[in-house]
Amino acid sequence: MIGRSVYRIITPVYAVLLPSTKRTRVLLVCGNEILVVRSWLSDGRWKLPGGGLRRHEEPARGALRELREETGLSLPLEKFAGPQELQLRQGINRYTCYLYVITVSQTVPVRMRWPELTACQWVDYSKMSADNAYGDVTAAIKSVTAWTR
Repeated sequence: MIGRSVYRIITPVYAVLLPSTKRTRVLLVCGNEILVVRSWLSDGRWKLPGGGLRRHEEPARGALRELREETGLSLPLEKFAGPQELQLRQGINRYTCYLYVITVSQTVPVRMRWPELTACQWVDYSKMSADNAYGDVTAAIKSVTAWTR
């Protein structure tokens, strides 16, 4: 509840101070399930693990770091397919997203980083929509299903 209120207050400020940022997202896929996370500082929708790039950080290294920070998963960089560069919006904020895809043969247990995240779980990707997930999730699903056709 507090996170949602803070999110609504800081979103316009964030858009002014950081009008265009570069971020990473990791789409971890196991069959028809994907790993999604929920941040305490959000409107409650699901997103993909990932975050902002540090100054002079390569997108692949940033994706690896963010995945480890948010979920405790340390996967080798060679497992990362991508990146695919997407131009996305979250509310009034626009950002460049470097999407990496990792396919695993079985769901792997994750260690959610609290308090940054409030939830982390494997979900059937067909259940994700604009109602319950941010644009990074739906764009990644569309992108990956186009790759695999």
